[in-house]
Amino acid sequence: MARWPSSLPWPIGTGYQLSPLDPAHRTEMDTGLPRARRITWAENDRLQMQVRLTDAEMAAFRAWFGDRVVSLAGASDDLSGWVLTRATLTADSVTGPADTLADRLIETTGTGVHTVTRRLDPGVVGGATLLARATCRAAGRHEMRLGVTDAAGVLRGHADMHLDSGVITRISGVASARSIDRGDGWWRIEITVALPPATPESQVLLGLIDDQPSNSYTGDGTSGIDICEVQARMATGYDLYLPSDAAGRAIGAAGGSGWFLMPLAFGGGASWVEARFTGPFTATMLQGFNWQVSAPLEVRHA
Repeated sequence: MARWPSSLPWPIGTGYQLSPLDPAHRTEMDTGLPRARRITWAENDRLQMQVRLTDAEMAAFRAWFGDRVVSLAGASDDLSGWVLTRATLTADSVTGPADTLADRLIETTGTGVHTVTRRLDPGVVGGATLLARATCRAAGRHEMRLGVTDAAGVLRGHADMHLDSGVITRISGVASARSIDRGDGWWRIEITVALPPATPESQVLLGLIDDQPSNSYTGDGTSGIDICEVQARMATGYDLYLPSDAAGRAIGAAGGSGWFLMPLAFGGGASWVEARFTGPFTATMLQGFNWQVSAPLEVRHA
């Protein structure tokens, strides 16, 4: 099931309204007080969500709400169909951040590079800047590489990250690189690479490193890394991570018609419940290109 994006703040702000559905049936009498009888034990609520977003968060919210295309690399948590080089893949090996299922990339005993790649053609524009990201955790191997190659496999840009600390240890050919702590040993790495005008066909590369700048070594057959939250898209300058399906579309609210998991408050703190929109959202622009977003929701199993 879709989830409220981890890249957005929780939708519990000033103006948040909770209206429990009436569990009783009430009958007006000709004389005396109305008669009331309980007709359900189900706890269903209607809410008016309120959340304040930056301009970048507003762009991500609209993409998530409408299930827009957000990745040229297909499903964010599924590396099946990617090309393996001196490596094997175990699907859904562990649970990653935000309850995602991560695949495990394991090196073989071969000598050379140990990678998994995916071609991003069509959709890549020559001369544009490509954003690539992935979330990884050590599974015996403690360094990894995220890179962008051309169709021939030549690296156009890459960054290496140490998975114990999240420190980016080496970069080459990238316009920017950063790491983000996702908790419990998981680190997200994000890079942007300016593509040559004449080479629009590109691939995303995820590789294992044995503390060697060349990324070439003899594997032990057991070490690897866990990978999820993989994504690639043309950089816009305000890109936030959103989970995507096999078609590269955001796994979101289906234009307001789908159920999704959302952190909401009912007394006693916030909890994750199933919700869906019962109407369109409204957004008011505030000072500094911030947005106040309001939307009606219905909740089940609250």
